[in-house]
Amino acid sequence: GHDFIDEALSRGARTIVTQKETGIQVPAIQVTDTRKALAGISAAFYGNPSEQLTLIAITGTNGKTTTTYIIESILQKAGYRVGVIGTINYRYADKTFDNPVTTPESLDLQRILAEMKHSGVTHVVMEVSSHAMDLSRIQHCWFDVGVFTNLSQDHLDFHGSMEAYWSAKKRLFSEYLPAGPKKDHVRAVINCAAPRGRELAEELCMPVVRVGDSDRDDIKAIDVRCNLDGIAGRMQIPGGEFAFHSTLVGHYNVDNIMCAVGVAAAMDLDPAIIGP
Repeated sequence: GHDFIDEALSRGARTIVTQKETGIQVPAIQVTDTRKALAGISAAFYGNPSEQLTLIAITGTNGKTTTTYIIESILQKAGYRVGVIGTINYRYADKTFDNPVTTPESLDLQRILAEMKHSGVTHVVMEVSSHAMDLSRIQHCWFDVGVFTNLSQDHLDFHGSMEAYWSAKKRLFSEYLPAGPKKDHVRAVINCAAPRGRELAEELCMPVVRVGDSDRDDIKAIDVRCNLDGIAGRMQIPGGEFAFHSTLVGHYNVDNIMCAVGVAAAMDLDPAIIGP
């Protein structure tokens, strides 16, 4: 980015934020990490919108997009005004916009959150990529709930190894969720049917809603039937159970449905709203 300082000045920039000495003859602020600085400046410029929104983050290799759609549907049924930021698009208040990356750059992200807030959105469901965490795009986003779906091989061109990729995913729970003004009531929803999910759930100090198929899990799908017509069964949640049916196909979507139900349970929604 330092290569473009002269161009920025020619386009009207009056102050430059840098990571190194430049010798330029305009006000310059040197910081240790310009990406984190951009996120902080952007959040402040737009009035820290995530503080006034209920913000739900979903990370994992697979299932993020499907899970956001299911959570969106549940929250709308509960009467909330919902915005979604994800791989396919970002949308709110009956408006839909193209999204070139899963998680926008911090300046764009804070602008989108501010636009959602000003349009009356109360809850935002957001896909969070490993790139976004490593590149500080979600710095100064204050989350209420974080979801982990699963981990499989992906993005090794960027991260270099599976351990580095896994470390990036974990940062949502180890670094971003416990930070900021919401840290005392943040919740994690972890798919413990995934091996990395079980490992993660044991490491966290925050309250965890466990999703899976063991006796330890809080959200469980039982008597599941999967065929070309969809998925049906019964969902066990803290305090009760209900029958469910979805037109989604494939057993992997059972995990996505359970993760979405886990978010609803973490938010203490009425089971009558969560169910069909």
